[in-house]
Amino acid sequence: MGLAMLNVVFLLVALVALIVLIVRFGYSSALLACLCALIICSLAYGVYMASALLLLLIFPGIIMGYKARIFSSPHEVLLWGMVPYMLPMIFLISLYPDLASQLPSIVETMKSQLAENNNILSLSIANNQQIFSSLEAVVYWTIRLAPGIFFTLFTAMVVFSYLGATYIAPYFGGILPRFKPVFLWKASELWWIPLGLSLLFVLLGGHWFKVIGENLLVFFVHFYAFFGICIVEFYFRSFKISGWIRLITVSYTHL
Repeated sequence: MGLAMLNVVFLLVALVALIVLIVRFGYSSALLACLCALIICSLAYGVYMASALLLLLIFPGIIMGYKARIFSSPHEVLLWGMVPYMLPMIFLISLYPDLASQLPSIVETMKSQLAENNNILSLSIANNQQIFSSLEAVVYWTIRLAPGIFFTLFTAMVVFSYLGATYIAPYFGGILPRFKPVFLWKASELWWIPLGLSLLFVLLGGHWFKVIGENLLVFFVHFYAFFGICIVEFYFRSFKISGWIRLITVSYTHL
């Protein structure tokens, strides 16, 4: 889990840097940096990791940097930034039925490997059963909610990388089209329609409708949580609450 979070942080920082690099110094510098990164990644980790770097970092960063450089609207920058992430999402959704059908065998394989490790470590049978039940629940829900998790992650990467770039670029002499301040953001009432449909799918739908509804809820829970933080930030500013108290409060709500 810690390694996965470090990778997400690395991608976020690299996206911010690539956007700022294109806006401030142009395409030649950015393409040279991307080429060097691809060569190093392919030599160190292989072609597949280099392809993932190209798809998940370089393509979105270049597209968002280009749209920001020609001063497109911030919403347009975000929409175009999501385009490269649609390919892995389509690939994941196309494989999803097969992946879901193989879930029992995946769990059994992981259990057998874990049992061998536990025997080496001489763990008790009670500990083994507890570990097995926890592992089965984690694997089951991770695979079941994989499309929603990845779509939420990709959306957060695009939004926060661009927000980071808008704050950092002025320190390097770059100017990007900016959103209005975050504390003034609010969700449209129209977003209640897909949220209501996802809840109906979960409560009243068949198996696959429930799966679709659960994955939609993964996204909307985080979506409304973000806008909830924006509302809290608005009242913090209205009452002139200290920045440290705001930071501690927002950090606590994420625990």
